[in-house]
Amino acid sequence: MIRFRLAEIFVDALLKGLENRSLSVEEMQQLAQWAYELCPREPAFQEIYSSLRI
Repeated sequence: MIRFRLAEIFVDALLKGLENRSLSVEEMQQLAQWAYELCPREPAFQEIYSSLRI
């Protein structure tokens, strides 16, 4: 549960940064990579992982 919650925080930050255009591509990829390391098979995040080629 903690791993999922942390991954969710990273994904939320990524989506807000994307919406605000406040993150670089590298920062977005890093947030997604951290989420992936915590929850690689989480169905809710698969679309994000594949869009960023993780």
